[in-house]
Amino acid sequence: MALVSTLPILFKRRHVCEAELNIRKAARHCHPVAAQQLAWQALENLRQQQASALAYFDVFLMMAVVTLVLVPVVLLMKRSVAEKGAHIGH
Repeated sequence: MALVSTLPILFKRRHVCEAELNIRKAARHCHPVAAQQLAWQALENLRQQQASALAYFDVFLMMAVVTLVLVPVVLLMKRSVAEKGAHIGH
């Protein structure tokens, strides 16, 4: 169980480390202003990725709550019973 809970943290750390390495490589070969812009862009990309993941989790949670609320409602509904000889529909 502990491994499962630490996996997202490890993936985040790995992704941040990769971003740092890319920024450092760019800083060695670029003008300082360009390197700073690349750093800001890398942070923005990471922020956008995290925001997308959080939005996905929020929607998933909301759908789970709606499902849990609607299942008992469906189970409490009565079956419709037609009278003998009655036509269903028009």
